[in-house]
Amino acid sequence: MTLWQELVEQTPGDRNTHRVLGVVYFNASRYEEAIEQFHLGLDNEDMEAATRIMPPGKAIIYLLVRAYDHAGRHEESRALVKKITRA
Repeated sequence: MTLWQELVEQTPGDRNTHRVLGVVYFNASRYEEAIEQFHLGLDNEDMEAATRIMPPGKAIIYLLVRAYDHAGRHEESRALVKKITRA
């Protein structure tokens, strides 16, 4: 994880490094940290794109929903699912 943490520190505005660090944290069962990084790696356009068939941020949003669940933040998980499935 150190490499990705260093990259995020060196390039704090790079959304992709935040997304990758979020995945690293998710895979390490560090869900609160994953949630934080996913939020830093997503923007409103990504959230809007999640309602389309193949949006670029869809996998990260899916992991964000799962991270909320694993962290016991079920209301936030449900709210996000409701938001992205609204058509």
